[in-house]
Amino acid sequence: MSALPPPLWTEHRNAEGRTYWYNNVTKASSWEKPDDLKTPFETETKESKWEMPPELTEIADRLKHDDNAQPPTPMRPIGAPNFVPAAQPGLAQQPPASLPLNPLTNPAATPARLPFAPTASALPARPNLPDDPVIPINGFPTHEEAEKAFMHLLKKAGVDPTWTWDATMRAIVTDPLYKALGSLAERKAAWQKYNDDIKAKAAEEREGRLNKLRPGFKTLLVGNPDIKHYSTFRTVDKLFSQHPTWLAAKIEEERRFLFDEYVSELKRAQVSEERESRTRAVARLVDLFKELQVDVVTRWKDAQAAVLESPAYKADREMQALPALDMLLAFEDLIRVLEREWEDQQRKKSIELARRDRKAREGFR
Repeated sequence: MSALPPPLWTEHRNAEGRTYWYNNVTKASSWEKPDDLKTPFETETKESKWEMPPELTEIADRLKHDDNAQPPTPMRPIGAPNFVPAAQPGLAQQPPASLPLNPLTNPAATPARLPFAPTASALPARPNLPDDPVIPINGFPTHEEAEKAFMHLLKKAGVDPTWTWDATMRAIVTDPLYKALGSLAERKAAWQKYNDDIKAKAAEEREGRLNKLRPGFKTLLVGNPDIKHYSTFRTVDKLFSQHPTWLAAKIEEERRFLFDEYVSELKRAQVSEERESRTRAVARLVDLFKELQVDVVTRWKDAQAAVLESPAYKADREMQALPALDMLLAFEDLIRVLEREWEDQQRKKSIELARRDRKAREGFR
């Protein structure tokens, strides 16, 4: 079975979202919908007679009342000079030769009564885009030029890093510049490079903005004693909702990033201070255990009671802040040290006793 020929006209959208039609035979593009694709309703609508809009009817009535003259001919719509207006109730019909006297088409006739100036065309202006590269008959001479043309297509289609490869293919596959690169692998590699370039540029711009905002943000946050390492972004955002330094960051994500960065520094400083405080408190607790003559036979319950009743413990805030588990671990560490010392003493005593016994046996002989 032979393949079906491609359609004569295909519909596309440019980067701004405006629809245009491409002729696969003549290779020409058109902003207006071809007659071949129009529905019967669209065709009948185009051929129907034009009815005067209410605002133009009001202007005609006002001119008639002011001049007390013969009613002017129905005014033609701007941008549609070939339309013949339909008969309006209460208005006399004039031959086509009188049409140039219409105040909308001849501004010199009644310049003071024009509510607006006529425009050259009712169609919107063509998007201000650079011209599409033209693919030579034998293709681009270098891979760089072909890749540049393909990236032009990606930019024209509005591709960004959030697009998937499948979505990109559906948007560009019917464009002639799709064939700028010969293979699918080259197109996908160019698409990946295009996205990487966009991401790198966006990251560079973001880092530049953060570097400018960081000193002011840090000064603002450091100067407020209410901000702690456990403060939340929502709370601080409400606190500085009207502060110009806080509002200098237009993007909320960047404000959150700078806030989280500062809070992370506070948390690291807090953890470091707590670690140093615990180390100092444990060292003083061990010295207190030694002052209370804790030894290998002392039970934890008795040692804990003695520590809690001691004046040194009651006067030391850092020692009081130690949880019971840390106190128990310090006690166990001290007991292990004392046990090793006791075992060393017992070993030395055994060695000394064995040496005296040997000397005594040798003297007896």
